[in-house]
Amino acid sequence: MKIGVALPQRGWPEPTDWSFAEIAAYGARAEEVGFDSVWASDHFFLELGGARFRVGPEPMTALGYLAGRTERIRLGTLVLCGAFRSPGQLAREAKTLAELSNGRFVLGIGAGWHQPEFDAFDLPFDHLVSRFEEYVEALVRLTAGGPVDYEGRYVTLRGGEVLGGAVPEFWIASAAPRMLRLTAKHADGWNLRGSNEHFPELLEKLRREEADAGREPGTVLASCNASALLVDPEEGERLLAENPPMLGPIAVGADELREIAEGHRSAGCQELILHFSGSVWTSYGREQLDLAADALGLSS
Repeated sequence: MKIGVALPQRGWPEPTDWSFAEIAAYGARAEEVGFDSVWASDHFFLELGGARFRVGPEPMTALGYLAGRTERIRLGTLVLCGAFRSPGQLAREAKTLAELSNGRFVLGIGAGWHQPEFDAFDLPFDHLVSRFEEYVEALVRLTAGGPVDYEGRYVTLRGGEVLGGAVPEFWIASAAPRMLRLTAKHADGWNLRGSNEHFPELLEKLRREEADAGREPGTVLASCNASALLVDPEEGERLLAENPPMLGPIAVGADELREIAEGHRSAGCQELILHFSGSVWTSYGREQLDLAADALGLSS
């Protein structure tokens, strides 16, 4: 099982913003200590309780910068929101980054979910899955190369073409039946966002959908997420009691992290993506990378 890490957008439990340079340095350090991949999210902002919060750098720019600072680690998005970019523009960006990173870029995409962002930029929020299905069909054909004609209800291409670049690895984050079906038909990888208690059940459904789509079951790489808080267990329990966690189960301490990693491996997870705090896309501190790498034996 490969081990990846989410790029943090802020500290936890204190919601201190990290500079874009600090986030990039975290990604470069992940390669140095032995992680297999780093992952960026895609939001203009998050709106909670009427307040807006900054959510990291623009992911394609940040990962392009990291491509130049790293040599081995894979660079992925979890996930780009299809509604924020036309399929032609995203295909252009993805093929460029896939080539310039020597094939290390993973294009993870999703339909979007945070309505305040859609409203702020006058983006349609209806029929999200139907729009996404057409978007994916067009995007896959554009990244494969050659002129593309496509006539859908929401997406139209008339000889659309993206020249040059390499074909990126393509992931979809999904859980609902239609999204799993789309993943099985088109994707190289699948990610289950959020709690993973239903991971084995959904993985079984994905494998059935692969067979129905005419693909060999097991073709799509299966990934999931977990959180870890690498502190003294007693201190960790106190922190989590005072700051309710968002992604569970959460490992507290090195021994529990190893147990959770092995549990995900046994459940069929092929790439585990870690968040080092009690919340997603945050970190309890920069030293968490090194502590986790030591606990998991990544640099040995």
